[in-house]
Amino acid sequence: MTLSIAKTKLPPEQQAEVWQEAVETAPNGKVTAAHVAQVVEKVKPDSNYQHRATGALQFATIAISQLERIKDSDPQKEEAINRVIEWCNKRLKT
Repeated sequence: MTLSIAKTKLPPEQQAEVWQEAVETAPNGKVTAAHVAQVVEKVKPDSNYQHRATGALQFATIAISQLERIKDSDPQKEEAINRVIEWCNKRLKT
């Protein structure tokens, strides 16, 4: 992993995820610092929002940031999103 990821203050497991995504999505197969920075910004929560979000809102923000990583080309995208919708609907009824 590059030093630029280590400086992000992301947890180590998320750093590994960022690196993996950077490798998978690197333009022309070349991982550059600029591309890594783009991936970090995509997964890093908005710092202004994070200061306001607590408890349920913080967890929702984290969940959404993870769901946004589902690629449009993923053949299981619709099934995954429907599963989340079903889960949300059940939780709202309790």
